[in-house]
Amino acid sequence: MAATTGGPYRAVIVRDALLLFVDDAGTAHIVEDLRLPADAMAAVHQSTQLREQAAAPAAVRSLQDGGLTLRDAGEVLGLSFQRVRQLAS
Repeated sequence: MAATTGGPYRAVIVRDALLLFVDDAGTAHIVEDLRLPADAMAAVHQSTQLREQAAAPAAVRSLQDGGLTLRDAGEVLGLSFQRVRQLAS
């Protein structure tokens, strides 16, 4: 299954799911651990450094190749969905 991100409501969803199994889910410390292939992580790092420059399309392609949606790629790169869609075109 591909890694995905869910924005600021992600912790709420995880906590709600955890409530199905334990009574004290509200006290759980949730740690995000996004793992990407090395080439995707390198492309994300480069894109973060250069943001809107030439590396961003490569990062978007790499993340898409890794199974992320455009919305999730935008979350990882710190870009809007609309900007990621432009870069993917």
